[in-house]
Amino acid sequence: MTGLEAGLWLHLSGRFSVDNSSVAVIAGGAVMLVAAAMICSHVRAWRRERDDPQLDDDERAFLARRFRRRMQTSGLLLAIGILIPVGDQLLQLEHQPALFTLYWLAILLATMWIALLAVGDMVSTRVHRRASRARLRRRRRDVREPIAGPDQSRDSNGASNRRNGRRSD
Repeated sequence: MTGLEAGLWLHLSGRFSVDNSSVAVIAGGAVMLVAAAMICSHVRAWRRERDDPQLDDDERAFLARRFRRRMQTSGLLLAIGILIPVGDQLLQLEHQPALFTLYWLAILLATMWIALLAVGDMVSTRVHRRASRARLRRRRRDVREPIAGPDQSRDSNGASNRRNGRRSD
């Protein structure tokens, strides 16, 4: 007997039965647990980053915007986790199909908004990381030039990058 046949036999025999409402409650509860864990993680990280004395104002502003984006994403995820079992219990397809469709369409749109926020967060973090690296490279160059002199620069091994009287970049 295959697994599918065994499951069908258990279901038909009445020994094992799962109704749709329990699946919705379990799925919604799982989404809510993940969202709550994410919210706690974001709050802990923000408290740690907010009070870091080594951060400049630009970095702190970026971290504040990132915190808002991530809290919005996690909050929407928590709301979806609540709405899944509520919608399953309150709205039945037989009674009001238009309302049922609109309700689940709204949940789908919220899910797509979460995906867009996630992509925006990835892009923003990537752009910020590149700008930070460029700023760090400029600082390193500014520190090295006074040491090596204005007409000479040195690579990380201390070797001169000067050839035929011209700097190589």
